[in-house]
Amino acid sequence: MKIFTRAKEALLLSDTSPKVTALSMAVGVALAFSPLPGLQFVIAIILNHWWRLNAMVVIVGILVHNPWTFIPIHLGGIVIGDLILYGSLESMDYFRAFPWHELTFFNIVSPEFWHINGPLFMKFFMPFFWGHWVMATVMALLSYYLTLKFVHSHNNYFGTVQSKSATTDNGDSDCPEHESTANPHAPGDTVHEEDPHHGAQTISRPN
Repeated sequence: MKIFTRAKEALLLSDTSPKVTALSMAVGVALAFSPLPGLQFVIAIILNHWWRLNAMVVIVGILVHNPWTFIPIHLGGIVIGDLILYGSLESMDYFRAFPWHELTFFNIVSPEFWHINGPLFMKFFMPFFWGHWVMATVMALLSYYLTLKFVHSHNNYFGTVQSKSATTDNGDSDCPEHESTANPHAPGDTVHEEDPHHGAQTISRPN
């Protein structure tokens, strides 16, 4: 999927520390699984300003919530919330029992409408709310750990490659030059030799 390719590219191009990069991914994933559809980017802007996160990585994390994952994420949140609060799948029954056909603008702002139907609304809203936050927390912790591990392994790999390359370059540049071991007296040169008996110098020429 493209989301994994984008995530990998964002992590490889990240110019922040590994911990900040991992925290940015965790925040983005947490917002993707949160019960706040439509507000993820607004909250991301605020958190990015406060915590100095990597905005590109945060956005990639938020994009986990997309048209292909919309139903699995929200259905999973409802199921988890039901199991936590009720021990069984009940919120969908409350959802169908809610008078959605009466939800007009005047009823939305009517205290009487919410006094009658508010408890029924909360019966299916609370599993949705808490189920999503539980799932967001678990996925954020998991994404933080995996991102940190990926970034460290990437840095170690390229650090090893660069050190090997530097060692190879130094080895090539430090090779000693071959010194000539030839006779310093080239053929045809006149050689002055001292006679050990008379102390006089004799001149010898090579044949």
